[in-house]
Amino acid sequence: MFITYKIIKKIIIPVVLIAGIFLALQFLPLQQFFGATTQQEISVSTLARQVLPAAEFVSLHYKYSELFEDRAENLRNIWNMPIPQTGREVWVIADGTVKFGINCRDIRIDTASYYIDTTRYESLIVTFPPIQVISHEFDIRRIRDMSGVFRKPKPEEYPEMLKKYKQEAELKARRDRELYSQARITTQAFFEQLFNAIPALQSTKIEFRWGVTVPVEEKRG
Repeated sequence: MFITYKIIKKIIIPVVLIAGIFLALQFLPLQQFFGATTQQEISVSTLARQVLPAAEFVSLHYKYSELFEDRAENLRNIWNMPIPQTGREVWVIADGTVKFGINCRDIRIDTASYYIDTTRYESLIVTFPPIQVISHEFDIRRIRDMSGVFRKPKPEEYPEMLKKYKQEAELKARRDRELYSQARITTQAFFEQLFNAIPALQSTKIEFRWGVTVPVEEKRG
């Protein structure tokens, strides 16, 4: 079976054209073929997302030392006289660290347009999630048990007792509005420096916003 020159020509030319288009798409930006109207928006917002940390960001370490006390009144008999060795009093001294921050995956990146002398520019809007407690380290420094022999806590009671003290300490930190304020300031300052350190974003207008943080309030009533 013989293949004529005309047949070879019909086969080779389309193959060469397809190969040329493929190479052009590999080495030339797509904007050259489809326009560059959204090039700035895509590059700026994508770049901002790429530099964001992918994990939790701790902006404030709140360290404390607390004395917790478990005290019960002495039992009394029918003559209103205290019964010896029936009192209960336990002191627990603990050191802790409550870490405040945000989950960087919850940061929202948006773009907005603004004009200067009829020239259109793109700005970034960075919205942080509310500050939250990232972790709480609770270390027992000392336990002093002054309970009577008939009221000493059982070994199985201690884990629940220490858990309650840790919750009390964390609740106290959550009620402190100043801690949330300091954590927001530190977080925003870090990301401002992060974005300003990137040459492609130095000329971009960036607005930082925050989700609403509502610290736990004291119960009333």
